Amino acid sequence: MELNKSLPSQLKLFNFAKKEISLSGVYQISDLARVSEIASNKTDKININLSFYLDNDKTPCIDGIISLDIVLICQRCLEELNISLKVRFNLAFVRNEKQGEELDSNYEIYVTEEDELATHDLISDEILLAIPMVPTHDYNCIKEINKQAKKHNRIINCLLQAKIAKEDTKFGLSFDEIEAVIGSEEISDLENIKIVGFMGMATFTDNQEQLKKEFLSLKSFFDTQKLRALASNCELKILSMGMSGDYPLAIENGSTMIRVGSSIFGNRNYY
Repeated sequence: MELNKSLPSQLKLFNFAKKEISLSGVYQISDLARVSEIASNKTDKININLSFYLDNDKTPCIDGIISLDIVLICQRCLEELNISLKVRFNLAFVRNEKQGEELDSNYEIYVTEEDELATHDLISDEILLAIPMVPTHDYNCIKEINKQAKKHNRIINCLLQAKIAKEDTKFGLSFDEIEAVIGSEEISDLENIKIVGFMGMATFTDNQEQLKKEFLSLKSFFDTQKLRALASNCELKILSMGMSGDYPLAIENGSTMIRVGSSIFGNRNYY
């Protein structure tokens, strides 16, 4: 198969838009260095469709669709995670932010002084923006823990992590997802794990009221769930909230387990 056959290496923005050119093509994941370095399935295809046009006869725009399956590493269980992506975007290319403010809000504004754009760069950017910042399974990690525990004839106590922070760098299950998990027959079939509580990471902020609100939301949910009829291998006893910077407030608001590695070992050094 000959790849990249109908996709030029450079996109001539105004020229293509004025002629209303449409392009379709196929890359391999390995063709895109920044995407390839995080993907396990480097030889799989990326299908690309790009349509160029002018907005108000002056602003070059691209309406695009990128489709691919990408295999990443789950940041909870470190096993492979398959994600199917269908990335839709509508870009408007402007010289400055003021020009962007004059356009319809449906556009994603791309500020550039250049008349051409490298195709690889555009496709890589859109894929990387669509990939979760912290890729994780939903709760399939529990199944992997159960499988490994069964091999060693052990029962592993587990905490379900709830997303309570107002920032994308923190992750976890929604309250609805947790409620579905701990009440399901499927979780009861996992005989080598035991759900013993919840954990949550609050927003990294000095706003004490926001932190308190986030801690209390998880404490209230925890108390409510303890009163429910749960799966046979769920016994909620532990509520883990609070790290080195906010653990006193977390304890005040119901935490029974804190995580204070930085206070004990010092701050991490990143090189």
